[in-house]
Amino acid sequence: MPIATSDQPVLQHLPSASQQLAASKVDVVAKTRHGDIHGGRLTNGVQAFLNVPYGADVPRWSDPMPLSDGYRYAPEPYTRGGGYCAQNREQREDGGPLGEATENPFFLDIYVPSTCNLKQPSASLQVNVYIHGGALQQGNTFQNGHDQQWMTAERFQEIRINVTYRLSVLGFLGCDQPDILGNFGFKDCWLALEWIRDNIQSFGGDPNQVHLSGLSAGAHTVHQLLHRTARLSPEPALFITATLHSNALITTPPLRSSKRHQVEVLCQQLGLNPKMADILDALRQVPLDHLLAAVSGMGSLSTFRGVCEVDGFVAHDQMDYQQSGRLATGLRQAGVKCVVVGDVKDEIAFYRTQHPIEKPSEVRPNLLRYYPAVTCDALLTAFPPPGEAAATIDELNDHQGLWDVPVLRYAVELPLRSSKRYPSVDHGSDLAIHHLMPGLLNAAEKKAALCFVDELRQAVQEVLNGSDSWRTRQWLVLDANGETFWAGDRRGEACQKALATLRN
Repeated sequence: MPIATSDQPVLQHLPSASQQLAASKVDVVAKTRHGDIHGGRLTNGVQAFLNVPYGADVPRWSDPMPLSDGYRYAPEPYTRGGGYCAQNREQREDGGPLGEATENPFFLDIYVPSTCNLKQPSASLQVNVYIHGGALQQGNTFQNGHDQQWMTAERFQEIRINVTYRLSVLGFLGCDQPDILGNFGFKDCWLALEWIRDNIQSFGGDPNQVHLSGLSAGAHTVHQLLHRTARLSPEPALFITATLHSNALITTPPLRSSKRHQVEVLCQQLGLNPKMADILDALRQVPLDHLLAAVSGMGSLSTFRGVCEVDGFVAHDQMDYQQSGRLATGLRQAGVKCVVVGDVKDEIAFYRTQHPIEKPSEVRPNLLRYYPAVTCDALLTAFPPPGEAAATIDELNDHQGLWDVPVLRYAVELPLRSSKRYPSVDHGSDLAIHHLMPGLLNAAEKKAALCFVDELRQAVQEVLNGSDSWRTRQWLVLDANGETFWAGDRRGEACQKALATLRN
């Protein structure tokens, strides 16, 4: 029987980081190249800095820009979080609005162990950077317990950082006519990593010990950043390990030219002529609320994702580059030491709710939200409707053992009482385990999570120490009884069949 029984209550509704800091009278200061950044202490002593800018404001659909040399942080304390990328869904915490929606969400939330002396930082702490999910269309750093980083920051004496970036039409509109490069959300996260490299020593962090992770769309983004890192080698990587929670690339993104129809539909929703010479300028002048409302009316074309574009940030041959071994070679040359990939038992339970399909004819249009037509058609041939292809491709996201760099794999099968779909082990529910979120784990679940996390961290450390660990040939499993152990390949036959389909 699962360990999360009804007589073991979950500690929910903990005060958010913002709420804790509002009640705190303690001022902490990090001295950076852009001036002092004032923060506060959480109830367990962790030093927190929320909504710290890492980039300058830019015009709509422009590449992100670093802070200028003359930029200075505001004297007011960075203790109120919740700033997020403007998006269709209203973002709430504890039932009420928090922070402000913006087109330029270049923010970091930084959590520093209580024992770190910021007056004389040693620059020796490990740094863990997390990119939130949301299908690249929605999300923030304060919902779903994302801001509960104080437990891991304090327990492991490491710095924890959450990244905010552009989403949906603001972050991923791309086309060749008009000329919109796209991939802005990916580029935002890269800029955030550059800021961390250049400034984390002011918080006691070691820029050579940065570990990157992401959930769902955040994992997709991490995979894109792995490709970017390999292409730039031998330039040193901005991180030494990468963890992909429940997502990964399985196909090369479509060309920008394939998005002309999507832009035309967006223009039509706004009452604009897509053929007018200055259409890009006109789109940039559209009020933000009108733009987001137009996206809501675009049906299956309302999903905006990465594209191949001329500036090379996302290349046209990603899968060939990966499967040929060039990705692994580039990562090794850049200094990436390890990749961690994993998923949960019931991933599909979540995906079935995102774009409900009532008849077979609706399968292909919804797959086209995320994948090129050639991929959709190949999978629909191998897995005919009423939906087996959709289920298989969602499962396949989590099984990308295509690198020659050391890869550690895990599988979480433990249901959490805090999960909305308990007893399913739902997509994303394991984040409470990886981040040891105190508001989402009961006592027995916390004990199991600590054992699992400690074992995974030990395996990563072995790889970093140069060990040819046998664990890279196994899966780390957290089972329904809360037991942690290493086991054989957990992939199903459908996943193997889908991999063969995509490689033909």
